[in-house]
Amino acid sequence: MKLTKETVAAILGGAIILNTVMVFSLTNKVSQLENKLNQYNSDFSNNISRIESTMLNLQSELLDRIKKNESILSSSDSVIEYIDGNINVSVEIIPKEIANDEKIYIAIGDTRQEALTQNGPRYIAEFTIEMPSDVVPIVIFESAQSTRQETLTEIDINSAFALNYESHWGMSNWENPDEVPVDNENIFTLVLYHEDNQYTKTTDKIESIKLTVIDAVTDTEIGSSLMNKTDSSSDYFLKEFLPTAYNLDMKKFLENEGRFEVWVEVSTESGLTYKDSVASFERGLSSGYSEGGSGYFYPKWN
Repeated sequence: MKLTKETVAAILGGAIILNTVMVFSLTNKVSQLENKLNQYNSDFSNNISRIESTMLNLQSELLDRIKKNESILSSSDSVIEYIDGNINVSVEIIPKEIANDEKIYIAIGDTRQEALTQNGPRYIAEFTIEMPSDVVPIVIFESAQSTRQETLTEIDINSAFALNYESHWGMSNWENPDEVPVDNENIFTLVLYHEDNQYTKTTDKIESIKLTVIDAVTDTEIGSSLMNKTDSSSDYFLKEFLPTAYNLDMKKFLENEGRFEVWVEVSTESGLTYKDSVASFERGLSSGYSEGGSGYFYPKWN
């Protein structure tokens, strides 16, 4: 039987269509298998991550329990003060138990003091240190037969005496800006406060703040002036930290053309000094800007 061209074409066309359908079907199946495989891999990775997280949490909890059980102290506390140019460190501990023939010493660096008992189970030792210095108290229980000791958490002196600041121009950063007048745009305001710190129990009072304007290009001083304490600090945010606010009319400095940095030097009643750049401004023939900021002052140890 002789096939016509039309019949051959129809057969070939049908074969091509069937092949296309089969390829499309296989492609879909392969795609579905790939999706399932990716899902399995994702589930497997998630399970591994959850297991690792659980193991890390268990490890951390176990280490905490071991540390608590192995500690020779019921509690410990350290207090630091800056008085007459010296940093005084007082370390207080309560032992879990102490043998009759044991004495307790506390060491910081190369200095070791015998801890004296006060108020029953409390033992206290006091130190005077110089900066810069690492302050890592070590508690030592010593007898003729044995020695036990425990290292307490390091005290970061710089962070303990750090002073937080917020600086801004013009309108003050009030909690209720609609209820207070807008400050003149030339007014520069500096807000200072201490965050809660476990080592410092008293707040050092500010004695004076000197503001200095520096040319950012030539690094030369343009001028300086003492800032004035305002009576509106209670209206600032962060009231729980008892902030104090200082301001200064910067008009005479803003008349200069160029780019400038605003530095302040803070002096406290105890004798600590802080100094850093807290703001900047630029003035040109047709434009300018003023920027404030926030951050920390750290003591300048002479």
